[in-house]
Amino acid sequence: MAMERELPRAQTMTGRSRSRGRKGLFSRTIVLLIALLGSIAIGYVGYQQLRPAPAPVARATTMPVRRGTITATVNTTGSMAAISQANLAFQSAGKLTELLVKVGSNVKQGDVLARLDSSDLELQVAQAEIALEQARLKLAQLKEGPKAVDVAAAQANYDSAVTKYDDLKGRPKAEDIDAARAAVRNAEVALANIQDSLILTQKSDTVSKNFRDRENEHNWYEARYGETLAKFKQGGASQADVDRDWSNLLTAKERLDSARANAEIALRKAENDVSKAKEDSANAQDNLQKIEAGPTQDQLKTAEAAMLQAKSQLETKTAGASPTDIATQEVAVRLAEATLSQKQQLLQKAPLIAPFDGVIDSISVNVGEQVTASKAVMIIVNLNQFRIDARVDESDVASIVVGQPALVGADALPNQNMTARVSFIGAIPTTSQGVVLYPVTLELDPTNVPIRPGMTANVAVEITRRENILLVPNRAVRSQGRNRVVEVMVDGKPESRTVTVGMSNDQFTEVSNGLQEGDTVVLPTTTTTAPRVPGAANFGGMPGGMPGGIFVAPGR
Repeated sequence: MAMERELPRAQTMTGRSRSRGRKGLFSRTIVLLIALLGSIAIGYVGYQQLRPAPAPVARATTMPVRRGTITATVNTTGSMAAISQANLAFQSAGKLTELLVKVGSNVKQGDVLARLDSSDLELQVAQAEIALEQARLKLAQLKEGPKAVDVAAAQANYDSAVTKYDDLKGRPKAEDIDAARAAVRNAEVALANIQDSLILTQKSDTVSKNFRDRENEHNWYEARYGETLAKFKQGGASQADVDRDWSNLLTAKERLDSARANAEIALRKAENDVSKAKEDSANAQDNLQKIEAGPTQDQLKTAEAAMLQAKSQLETKTAGASPTDIATQEVAVRLAEATLSQKQQLLQKAPLIAPFDGVIDSISVNVGEQVTASKAVMIIVNLNQFRIDARVDESDVASIVVGQPALVGADALPNQNMTARVSFIGAIPTTSQGVVLYPVTLELDPTNVPIRPGMTANVAVEITRRENILLVPNRAVRSQGRNRVVEVMVDGKPESRTVTVGMSNDQFTEVSNGLQEGDTVVLPTTTTTAPRVPGAANFGGMPGGMPGGIFVAPGR
């Protein structure tokens, strides 16, 4: 019974447990469904917030037609160079005595920059002046003609030469032979007398007795000194005795040497006189033989040549200078004048002078150093005048002419514009990487921009300019068949108009027909930023940032 009552209770408890399980499962299902719906809602909201917004419909902006200026340019780059720059050198060598400037000095044309020692140049000028004066005096003498005294002297010289030649050419004269024989006799007598004098000299006291006496005296004192010295060594004589005899011996030797020298001089003179007398005698004999034999052919030729030369000199003195002589001397005068002028110029250039206004850029010499002629010692540059050395492509150079203006910028000095003009177009090109380039030089207008030689210059040469024309932005113009069409706002609505276009650049196009100033054109664009209206000079930006080449105007 107890078990029966417990069984229904157990069953009742099981049924309650199942009922509670069904209720919990339903609750969880609802919670999950709510969470899923929340997630979907959140995701949808996030999607709505994060998805890209739809692109707005493209709007067309407008711009009024304005008048302005349009230009076409050729763009290139070049290098800044000073128009006035010079390597300064002395014209002559010398020592530098003064250096009056330093690197960075501002100088004016004509300022003295340095000086050399000019003493040598001054001497050369003085010598050149003397040479010129001598040349002028000689020219004056040639032009004056012969002087009487010169003619007389030339005549006397010629007469003497003729007489000598005639004397040689004629037969020997008796008086000449007698005179030659007398000269032989006189020479022989003189020789005999001189030979006698030699004998007398040999026997004279000077040569004979005096010499023998002095020789005997010397020998005696020499023996006496020897005896005294021997006694001194044995103790039989004093030192004073030895000194006395030695002094006497020296005196005797001096007297002997003097007597020997006198005898040699006397004998040599007598012997020389004999030799001279023998030579005179031989010459007299030879002269007599020549006179008796008559002149030789060589003597006759020599005398004849002297006579002819004297005759030529006489004729020259008598006739005066020839036109050729005068012309030759005139050339010599001009040469002397040129030499003097050259020396004077060198002296004037001994100071180194500034050739133009500028700044001393470098100095390579010091005071006291020796300077070589024509070797640069300093560099001067004018920083107020510049040129631009550029190169232009062969396809563009034909559009450039001398005098065209240009806008210039420098890489090193951004946002600072300068102006220039074309001054030279070279005819000989260079080739770089297969591109043919022609040299073009531009003169830079005066500017306060602090440029320096060697800076890179960006150049825009203006080849065409049209002013006071109607301009529209390029994107306002479109092609329609063979026509050009522009959308114009009329009563708030776009209207197509056919226009005639002319020149254009990278931003604007010229309209010569179809529009009027003040018309509003439509610019198809997604931006509301209005394009820039061209001003008085439109190069499309700074020179350094412009596209290269020529902007070609489209056809109609």
